[in-house]
Amino acid sequence: MKKSILLIALIGIAIPSFAQATFYEGFFGSRINLVESVQRVIARSHPEKVEWVRAVRNEERKANGNGPLGVCFYGFPTRTFKQAPVTEKKDLYNRLMASFQKSLKDNHTLSRYSFKVPNPAHLTNLSAGQIKFLTNFLAQPMERNRFQSSYTPKLSHPKAAETELKFQVEGKNLTLLINSRDRAVYLFVSTPRPQAPQQARPAQAKTPASASRNLPTGRIVHGNHLVPSF
Repeated sequence: MKKSILLIALIGIAIPSFAQATFYEGFFGSRINLVESVQRVIARSHPEKVEWVRAVRNEERKANGNGPLGVCFYGFPTRTFKQAPVTEKKDLYNRLMASFQKSLKDNHTLSRYSFKVPNPAHLTNLSAGQIKFLTNFLAQPMERNRFQSSYTPKLSHPKAAETELKFQVEGKNLTLLINSRDRAVYLFVSTPRPQAPQQARPAQAKTPASASRNLPTGRIVHGNHLVPSF
């Protein structure tokens, strides 16, 4: 923001000076080119962010801002997910937790969030490919023009102050539920539900034109029976 204000101020100073020193008809064209050049510099200094980053930051503003009474109730009460005890693969669990927590700390948007896995088996049963995918996603830049589209999540807001990012990797749904009020990122893993095959509708027999015709009385003759037209 400060950069933008400074650049705009420079435009205001530069254009009048340039006008006094320029006395030919091409001045206005040069002024337009100067303004466009500064606008491009501003655009490069403030690149557009990817959708999920904008969504999370928007929820943060709503959840952590002050309401009319100085207190914000957006997203209150928050949903909590009880942590199940770690009964197996404790060493692997601890290593993965530490690794993902570091990935959050290094992330541009989630650096102040805590990584949580209500069901420890969801973490310890991840494949190497799924772990790599999540790690690479968290390492992606926030700028839209640099973000790899293959890591684009399916985004939704199941509750106020929450942002859900869903991916499908190696036959599993990987869900990151981001709670911007509690500053927590929950990991859930599930198996996609198989889609029921669509059954073809039986073909309806066509009624011969001679067997069904409209009558002036408002009734329809169908076969040898009279039925109301309504």
